[in-house]
Amino acid sequence: MRNRNLFKKSAMKVIAVLTAVVMLAGLTACGQEAAAPAGSEPAGTEAAANEASAVEEATSAEAPEIVDIPFDLADMMEQVAASELEPSYTAYLPDEVFANCELFGTEDGKAYVYMNVTEFVVLNDKAYEMSGRTGEAIIHYTETADGAKLDEVEWSTDGAGHDAWIEEHFPADIFAAWKAYNPSDENGFSKLGMKMIVKAEEALGVEVERENLLTIDPETGNYEIVKTSESGSPEEDNYEFHYDVLEEGTLTAK
Repeated sequence: MRNRNLFKKSAMKVIAVLTAVVMLAGLTACGQEAAAPAGSEPAGTEAAANEASAVEEATSAEAPEIVDIPFDLADMMEQVAASELEPSYTAYLPDEVFANCELFGTEDGKAYVYMNVTEFVVLNDKAYEMSGRTGEAIIHYTETADGAKLDEVEWSTDGAGHDAWIEEHFPADIFAAWKAYNPSDENGFSKLGMKMIVKAEEALGVEVERENLLTIDPETGNYEIVKTSESGSPEEDNYEFHYDVLEEGTLTAK
């Protein structure tokens, strides 16, 4: 089942960190091991190599062949980004929201998509993901003399009724295209997530941090850059979540 996740800002440090961890999981391979201990080879892991390969493939991959797109898709994604997620940290840092999607088809002013909307900030010459939303959606739009204008984004429902919602709201041929789509590549990385990294890096002019997480209190400007890892397993009743603060400080309002 394809699920979508909605991440919102929180003043609570623990919630913010757990949110960031879930977001980062979308950019890392399923079942990836915890970070290697000090003294081990930092960039020689198979997971790191696979992720680098995935980003390279996302950079060079051609757009999927889609028949009859009646609008400028890049322009529509800009409208979606502005509509669906408000930047939370513009008082302190460069802060931008981007959107990308897999488009399955259009019909009667509706575009049926699997979509990713993500907020990035830039701190110390690196970009960090702060919040985001991924899932199936219907983009409602109106054709005008100046091009297609976004009316609203209708996101799919969560939980047990998710697939039923898609089948009910997507036309049969578009539903079939959705069923055939795999949101993950052969290494378990999110295809849209990898393309989003490329998009953000090109737009922001800096690399996206893919290992450490940034949390910011929008009220005070207090921030932490943290490294998270896991050990053990719930099955063996020895699972542990590790949270190490690498840097902390207070941002000054611009």
